[in-house]
Amino acid sequence: MKHLYETLEVDLLIFSESRKESDENGDGTPEQIAFTTYDTQGNQTVFQNDEGADGTIDFVRDARGNETRLEEDFDGDGVDDFVQRFEYDADGNMTREEIDSNADGDDHGPCV
Repeated sequence: MKHLYETLEVDLLIFSESRKESDENGDGTPEQIAFTTYDTQGNQTVFQNDEGADGTIDFVRDARGNETRLEEDFDGDGVDDFVQRFEYDADGNMTREEIDSNADGDDHGPCV
């Protein structure tokens, strides 16, 4: 199919998303939900994880597996209480870390 589209000079912008639920204690309710996005070549571009399956993404990883965002809801009210963001250079070295210790939108960084 790819050859057909290339021959016709058609550029398809197709990507895929997957969702995986984990029921670790076997009670029928997932304790964790993972979302993965893939580009048109099938390469993972984003991984998001909802630990606790509470509808809140707890961390995000980029295509290289680097954690780019960490969110914590300590009191379980569905609102983040702590947010941490990371940036990396082309070699995967962390170049910037920002911490918002009370998730008010006012970063207390950069730390790196």
